[in-house]
Amino acid sequence: SFGLTLPYASTGHSNMSWASDLYVTVAMVFIKLMVYAYEYLTMPIYFMFSKTLYFMPFPEDEQTYIQKFSAEESRILSMPVRQDDPAAAWRAVEYIDNLATVALPGCPTLADLWLRTIRLWPRKPALGTREILKTDFETTPDGRKMVKLTMGEYLWETFAEAERRVSALSAGLRDLLGPSTEDRGDAASGGCPSPLVIFSETR
Repeated sequence: SFGLTLPYASTGHSNMSWASDLYVTVAMVFIKLMVYAYEYLTMPIYFMFSKTLYFMPFPEDEQTYIQKFSAEESRILSMPVRQDDPAAAWRAVEYIDNLATVALPGCPTLADLWLRTIRLWPRKPALGTREILKTDFETTPDGRKMVKLTMGEYLWETFAEAERRVSALSAGLRDLLGPSTEDRGDAASGGCPSPLVIFSETR
């Protein structure tokens, strides 16, 4: 009896294992097909409503890519301001005749750079802060006490939200100190603002 039932049980277990492997294979193929179909069907919509092409264009053919890469690699980036002077300073070829006066075109001041950033990415996270949940002191082997902080999650301000605070601070400083250099008027008439020193400490 034992000799007859053993082959039967072994065959049944083998059949179940084979069927289980088949079900898993079919399920994986079905899932892959669904994922591929979703990607290809939604790709046109994605490129229509995103700016990905502006930052990451479609790849070109290999020959064109090699030509552009070779031209960029062989391009002269800097050269001496005086060709016959080995001790002359080197400058970028774009500014060989004069130094750059602005960081970016149309942004002559730091305020212009900040406002440009606001216009480009108003809803992007700009400033993040973390709340100190707990402060502990640990003693090192040499007897020094080290501060150990338990911090919370980051709370982010967007560039637009940070701009509102910057504008409020600048308006308060102008009200406190007076008008700017361009329209402060004669110092004798009281138009010159008072000097102010701001000390900022970070860790």
